[in-house]
Amino acid sequence: MDKFEEIEKKISFAEFLIGRGSKEYSVGAIKHVISAAQILVQQITSLNEYDAKSPQIAKSSLKKFKEDEIKDFSKFYQKLLTKEEKSHITPQEVEEDIQKLKKFTEIAKRMKGNNEKRHNFFREV
Repeated sequence: MDKFEEIEKKISFAEFLIGRGSKEYSVGAIKHVISAAQILVQQITSLNEYDAKSPQIAKSSLKKFKEDEIKDFSKFYQKLLTKEEKSHITPQEVEEDIQKLKKFTEIAKRMKGNNEKRHNFFREV
């Protein structure tokens, strides 16, 4: 399973938990969202699993990118990490975070695809 599939699986599980309709599931769901976001950080930056969990290291690695979408993702990720220790989070908050994470995942897939095409082009020339 590639990393993007792993991200999507975690997002699906978070959606399943939110769909249960109980506030108690929101805390579990946000953990899956955070885990998926950490994998996305690894995909974007090539950080290892441990470093991707560090807000400071992730932030400095994401700062190297010039794309506005990555800057927006960095801000989102920093806010998301603050929710990890919360004992109460609303289903609506989790749903919003899921939608944002889906958007950023699609952007990262597109960027990765463009980088691979560019790499293959230069390798073939």
